[in-house]
Amino acid sequence: PFERTEIHGEAKYLRTRNGNGAVELLAEDRERHAILIERALPGEALFQAFKEGPAACVQPAIDVLRSILQPPPNDMADVDTLDQWFNNFRRYTETDFSADYAAKAFAIYEWLSIQPGRTFYLYCVFHFFYVFTAMCFLFFAVDPKGIVGHLGYDIAVFLNNLHWWQKTDPDVHKLLETAVTQFACAFDLNEN
Repeated sequence: PFERTEIHGEAKYLRTRNGNGAVELLAEDRERHAILIERALPGEALFQAFKEGPAACVQPAIDVLRSILQPPPNDMADVDTLDQWFNNFRRYTETDFSADYAAKAFAIYEWLSIQPGRTFYLYCVFHFFYVFTAMCFLFFAVDPKGIVGHLGYDIAVFLNNLHWWQKTDPDVHKLLETAVTQFACAFDLNEN
């Protein structure tokens, strides 16, 4: 166990959802840094459910994201912010990560950070591996991190993973353009 562990942030996020749009937290053992969550049955992820037609996975993802979005908690104990995460990204200079990509990422992040009314308690790893079918919901989320930041982050994580899932598809750019439009319309965002 680390001095600060994200499992407590995950537990807090799931506790606030109380089984609505996400798996239910059944128990937490802070000393052991462990949580017990409900079993997701039948447990088919979006990428499995829509492998024959990946474009159709976007609307269920939007529906799930709408159902789990919530304002930042009043008590920020165990909750990280996207600002903290992005500060960690500044270590890219110690890696082989492209300086051009880093500059672009920081510019986008700065632009998003000044937009009013777009800060939420985010799922943080929102993509088709962590959105599942279940008996009580058509689709719901598992394994959140629970950080506070701009809504665009959760959407970008989904779109990035959609790209990697479909990167061999010759129509991947059209798929992404359509998905960007769908998310922008659903959350009243600028597509650019």
